[in-house]
Amino acid sequence: MLKHIIIRLLIFLIPITFNKISGQDAFKVKEKEEIQRIIEDYIMANPEVILNSVAEMRSREEREREIAAKNNLIDLKDEIMNNPTDPVGGNPMGDVTVVEFFDYRCGYCKQFYTALNEVIDEDDNVRVVFKELPVLGPSSVLAARAAIAASRQNLYNDFHKRMMESKGSFDESQLFDIAEDVGLDVVRLKKDMELRGVQGILDDTKVLADKLSISGTPAIIVGEELIRGAIGKERLKSLIGQVRN
Repeated sequence: MLKHIIIRLLIFLIPITFNKISGQDAFKVKEKEEIQRIIEDYIMANPEVILNSVAEMRSREEREREIAAKNNLIDLKDEIMNNPTDPVGGNPMGDVTVVEFFDYRCGYCKQFYTALNEVIDEDDNVRVVFKELPVLGPSSVLAARAAIAASRQNLYNDFHKRMMESKGSFDESQLFDIAEDVGLDVVRLKKDMELRGVQGILDDTKVLADKLSISGTPAIIVGEELIRGAIGKERLKSLIGQVRN
């Protein structure tokens, strides 16, 4: 379907293009018609030329996005690593920082959570920066708001741990049960979740994710490496070792 749409569009544009670039007298009518027919015949006989052009255009755009993301990874290093609104886990004074963009309802994020914890258990010099990026719908947004609000009671890490270890859709009932279990003042939590600053943190993280071409979770940054998708313990240890070396 896409192929035929592109071909028809180009055939429609050919005579318009000739009229714009050739002038009234540059080509005789019959010559213009003949050239148009040759182009039309070629396109119809070789539609892969158009499809290849579209594929190349998309590939070029993707390369350009990757280059921009790589540059932003360097230029925005301080915002990525040291934003004071971001919760921090592991050793806050660690010599290597692991940054994670995640969603509490993301199964791959939970897989990486296991690998990350194993690394932290073995290496007490790793700092972790958590960036809430709720991409899986309203329940994810609600969970992220609750987590950010929990940090105002200095219980972010406890809440984060329980959320990552829990299954479910994370509706309000489940969220507030977990909050109460970890010792949060639920009444205060509900009020804090509605604060403009809480939504502001989510908005800022989304803007940063866009600049880094991050559209899904998890996305992991170690040093100047950005990995989209979950990785295992050994790969994470290798990346941390590269930064140290």
